[in-house]
Amino acid sequence: DLFFVNTLGLPVNSGMVFFALALLAALGFGVYKSHKKGRVILNTILLSLTPLAAVPCAFILPVIAGRIGMRNILICGHTLVGLSLIVTAAAGKNTGLVVICGALTSLGWCISTGMIFVILSQLIDWSEQESGFRPQGVMTSWMTFFMKAGTAAAGYVVPLILKWGGYVAGSRADEQALQAVRMNYIWIPAVLALCMAALSMTFRLPENTAEREDDMR
Repeated sequence: DLFFVNTLGLPVNSGMVFFALALLAALGFGVYKSHKKGRVILNTILLSLTPLAAVPCAFILPVIAGRIGMRNILICGHTLVGLSLIVTAAAGKNTGLVVICGALTSLGWCISTGMIFVILSQLIDWSEQESGFRPQGVMTSWMTFFMKAGTAAAGYVVPLILKWGGYVAGSRADEQALQAVRMNYIWIPAVLALCMAALSMTFRLPENTAEREDDMR
């Protein structure tokens, strides 16, 4: 970031934005090439590394939130996940487009998930100002509980849908089995992401970070 600001004269955090985009581009290119060459293990490793996009996002999001608001970031993140998954379904055998959509899905997930933690900390501070009680333990516990409950529910629903589609690991999948896979990894996440984007529109915590900090002082 120092190089981009001091040498190139670009705005603050432009270096971090460049790093995030370069990381996604590198991972996407690696996934594409490894898939084309049949390097299954390398492809799996690179796919598992896509959540690394959350690292630069953690530094960028608070800055962006101060400019456009946390609610708008949540809406953009969830919408990006939903739309990129829908385009993935329409991409068919276009590997390049699938890889791009996968990178965008990961980026949207990192944006929306990272901002939720930012909102949680802001909400805790705001609640303390309004009520004199700091509900950090209660709110963090509830959030963790729902995250674990969602993971447990997914672990039950995913194999249930695969069983309904007649999917058998290691065997050639027919159209119904492929439809069950699409349902699990494209359509259900896409619908949930778009629903979360709509739900984010109801978020009413004051958006102006500077004004909030002045009120707390």
